Amino acid sequence: MGFFLAVGVPISLRFLHSNNRTFYTHFIFVFCAVIILISAIFLTGSRTAIVALLPSVLVVIYFSIYMYSIISKKMAFLISIASILPLFYFLPVEEIWIRISSIYSEVVNLSFGSRYVIWTEGFQVFANSPTIGVGYGGFRAAAEPILGYEVPPESTYLGALYQLGIIGAILFTLVLTSLFKMAKSNLLWLSFLITNLILMITNDWLHYPTMWILFAIMVVDLTLDNPVERTTKTQ
Repeated sequence: MGFFLAVGVPISLRFLHSNNRTFYTHFIFVFCAVIILISAIFLTGSRTAIVALLPSVLVVIYFSIYMYSIISKKMAFLISIASILPLFYFLPVEEIWIRISSIYSEVVNLSFGSRYVIWTEGFQVFANSPTIGVGYGGFRAAAEPILGYEVPPESTYLGALYQLGIIGAILFTLVLTSLFKMAKSNLLWLSFLITNLILMITNDWLHYPTMWILFAIMVVDLTLDNPVERTTKTQ
C-alpha cells in the first residue's frame, strides 16, 4: 500500500500540472491530492514509503517557491494549513512518531525487521549460482531449504542479483541508469524515479507488472513532443 501511495505523489504532480484546467483549480487539486496521499502514507506506517516521500516533498516546495506567483503561494499555504491542522486530530500522531523514530536505529543496527536475515541468508542462494542466478521468480523455492520457509527477497536490487545473477543484475542496472538519464531533465519524473529507487530497497517489485507499467508511462511521457515545462513560471 505504501508503494502505491508514495509513487502517487509525484504522479499526481505530473498529471495535474497541465493546462487542461484553470490554473487555480488545478493548483488546489495538486495540493489537496498531495496532502491526502501524504496523510495516507503516514497511516500505513511504512517507513520506507515515508523516507521515499522526501523527493516529492522537495518538488512541492520547489514549485511552491519558484514556479508560482505570490498569490498562488499564499493560497497554497492557506490550503495546506487548513488541511493539515485537522489531520492532527484524526491521525495517531504518537504512534506515527514512534514508527518514524525507529528508522534511524534500524539503519544503524542493520536490523530492518526480518529483512536483514532474508538478505544475509539469501546470499547463500546467490553463492550457489552467481552468474545467472536461480531464475526469475525462483528465490522463494531456493530460499526455503535455507530459511525453512518460502519468502521473497524483500529487495528489488537483491532480488535481481539473487534471481538473475551478476549478468541480470548488470542489465537491470543499465535499465535503471537509462531511465535516470531520461528523467534527469524533468523534475517531476525525476522525483518519481528517485521515489521508486528508494522504495525498491526494501520491497521486491522485480516481477510485479505495476513497476514496469509505471516506468513505461514515464518513458512514453518523456518522449512526447510536449514535456512538462520546468522553467517557465505559471501565473
